[in-house]
Amino acid sequence: MEVVVRKDYDTKPYVALLTGLDPKWGFARQFVPPESQHLSRSGATGMLTYDVGDGIYEIRSGYVACDGEVWRKRNRVWLEIAGDEVRELSYGEVRARLAR
Repeated sequence: MEVVVRKDYDTKPYVALLTGLDPKWGFARQFVPPESQHLSRSGATGMLTYDVGDGIYEIRSGYVACDGEVWRKRNRVWLEIAGDEVRELSYGEVRARLAR
């Protein structure tokens, strides 16, 4: 499934597959590299596109688009992707699922 995030000035957006809990960082993450980047000449702003499979993802960006849904938040959004379905999860829901 395709996930598109916006890169703004002084931000470092990322998409990470959450693989479990980590005592130091909260979550164990596998960072996903972007499939394509459409950045300004300076590289300070633009759009990044990621190809992701099933799983629970943490996405850091002020703008996230996936499967027709758009999230505009300042910090992070947690998405569960299963086949062609996308569902937003709360921080608590993510912790509970990964603790199993």
